[in-house]
Amino acid sequence: MNTKKPHRIDWQKTLDAIESARQGRVIEADKVHEWLNSWGTEAELNPPIVKCETEWKIYIDLLNL
Repeated sequence: MNTKKPHRIDWQKTLDAIESARQGRVIEADKVHEWLNSWGTEAELNPPIVKCETEWKIYIDLLNL
């Protein structure tokens, strides 16, 4: 059972989100808007995937093998 107070949980989520963004784990706003605008249509998109700079570097390195 989680014994933390609700405001502390929210604060920790905020700090975690800031740290994630600081590390480059973000989704471009246009990708989010495109995904949200597809909701309820026949061509509904999957949610955008978070890519950070490190993940892109690993991906590019793999392509160059």
